[in-house]
Amino acid sequence: MKNKIKNNKIKNTGIMFETLARQLTADVLDESKSSSEAMQIVKKYFNKDSELRKELQLYQQLTKKSFTNESKASSFVDIIVQARKQLNNSKLRNEKYNIIKELRDKFPIDKLFSSKIDNYYIFASIYKLFEYSDVLNEVSNPEDLIKAKFAIVEFMCKGETSREKVSDEIRQLQNEDKTVKLLTQQLLIEKFNEKYSQKLNANQRELIRDYIHNVSNTKTLNETVAKHITKILVEIKSLLTKIPDPAIKIKINQIGKEMKVISEKKNIKDNYIVGILRTYELIAEIKKHIKKSSCGKAVIK
Repeated sequence: MKNKIKNNKIKNTGIMFETLARQLTADVLDESKSSSEAMQIVKKYFNKDSELRKELQLYQQLTKKSFTNESKASSFVDIIVQARKQLNNSKLRNEKYNIIKELRDKFPIDKLFSSKIDNYYIFASIYKLFEYSDVLNEVSNPEDLIKAKFAIVEFMCKGETSREKVSDEIRQLQNEDKTVKLLTQQLLIEKFNEKYSQKLNANQRELIRDYIHNVSNTKTLNETVAKHITKILVEIKSLLTKIPDPAIKIKINQIGKEMKVISEKKNIKDNYIVGILRTYELIAEIKKHIKKSSCGKAVIK
């Protein structure tokens, strides 16, 4: 029996597109960039006539479709596999070669593909399923092929519940303030638009950009969070000298203590990032009130 086919995340069309979508979001958040190279690549290689786009649509069918029983899901997978066989493999390989070459030329490729991808194992299973189903590789490793297929089938049968949960979470987030919405990467990618981004202050934009780039690298993310908290503590120290109200000073001091607690955490959770985003918002509001105060005293409600 031949060796198992291993997932190649750089050649995995689903992972490739998710990575580009994330990079595109980061580019839009970066005010120093007048255009997005990721966007240009997406438009060039995922146009309506490309085989890459056709394969991406098959990935999306398998990751977004859901069924109530395994028999229907299994039949659907078989249909998708047959559709995959109808693609022009020569053209698809050529497009993948060219896009990967361009990605290597324009980005540090290892860093680009280092971010955590939700449901990575499903994308990997789909990649293996398509590779095994290729005419040249058919049943080269039946056991591994079946394992990949059943992983997809199981995911599709659980998909409806998962999707309902995500939808509920999104509906709940839509009732929260903008900092909570901005935290969720899914919302950043799917719901982001220019009008929304204009409401962010510079510190919030920088934090979100840093978070997207480093979410899968614990060490770098910890360092990034520590950098932002240091900046916040400096801001708080400065504000305390300008606020006469003792009660407000106590509240601000408490925020500073909470920031220090976060800076000591080894595992940075989403709600910590939310806290930092909210703190940046609070600092901006306090500064605005101080500036508006005619007598130089802050009037904060």
